[in-house]
Amino acid sequence: MDPELTEEQILQLCTSPLYIFYSVASEYLEPARINRMQLIRALEYGLKSSNPFCDALFDFLKSNLHKLHERLPGVSDEDFSQQLETELLRTRETIGELSIGDLRIYSFKSALKDYARFVAEGSVFGRDFGGSAPMDRQADRIAALLG
Repeated sequence: MDPELTEEQILQLCTSPLYIFYSVASEYLEPARINRMQLIRALEYGLKSSNPFCDALFDFLKSNLHKLHERLPGVSDEDFSQQLETELLRTRETIGELSIGDLRIYSFKSALKDYARFVAEGSVFGRDFGGSAPMDRQADRIAALLG
C-alpha cells in the first residue's frame, strides 16, 4: 500500500466502493435484501482500473471485504442512505486532501464513477435495467459528488 497515505485514508478510500454499491443498489432493492454475492459480483466485475495505485486499493478491499464490510452503517438503520452520503462526502474530502496534481487520485475517482455506473446497469442483479432512472440518477449524483 502507498506509504504516503495514513491508515484512515486507506480505509476511507478502500470502503468507498461499498458505500457506492449500497447507495446505487438501494434504489432497486431494500438494503437488507441485497445479498453479499451481488456485492462480490459488483466488486469483481465492476472495479476496473489500469492504474497500479487503484489496483492496490481494490485488491486490499477484496482481500479484506469481511472486515471492511463491518465499517458500513447498519442496513436496517432508518438513516442508512444519509449515513452512506456522509461516508461518500468523507471520501470526497480524502480525495481532496490527496488530489493536488496527482494522477493516481484522478484515476481512482474515475474508477469509482465508472463503478457507480456499472452497478446502475443492473447486471449484478441478473438484470439489464437499460437505464433504470433511479439507479442512473444515483450514479450521476455520486459522480457529481466526487467531482
